[in-house]
Amino acid sequence: LRDLGIAAFLHDVGKLALPAEVRRTRGRLDDATWRLQQLHPELGAARLSGVEGAPAVAILVAYEHHWRADGAPSFPAMRTPRRPGLASQMVAVADAYDVFASAVADQGDAGRVAALTMLAQRGAQGALNAELVGRLAKMLPAQPA
Repeated sequence: LRDLGIAAFLHDVGKLALPAEVRRTRGRLDDATWRLQQLHPELGAARLSGVEGAPAVAILVAYEHHWRADGAPSFPAMRTPRRPGLASQMVAVADAYDVFASAVADQGDAGRVAALTMLAQRGAQGALNAELVGRLAKMLPAQPA
């Protein structure tokens, strides 16, 4: 659990290697910015590989967290399509929920419902693990504080 927590905390560490203006870009990205953003999983895994004592799962999650749960092509590119590991899938679900919930945070309960709906759609489309999405939805309180 400790190593999984470290992996979740560091999954986007590769973004630190990107130019600041790329990291600050919000909303829809142009093609050049998107190509740079797609480098962050490899950059993160490489960075963590050079850290003595970095948990192996943290390196793996940094590399795999944008892979689709169904194994369809995503980034970084794979020679042979495969599904990401369970830890990477868990971090992907939590990360997606964080992104969606942050985007609608000012909408209160309706925003939380919208975030869960977007998450469920990504799960139904195969981008995220639908079972993990369902488990997260069950863990969240019916009425947020």
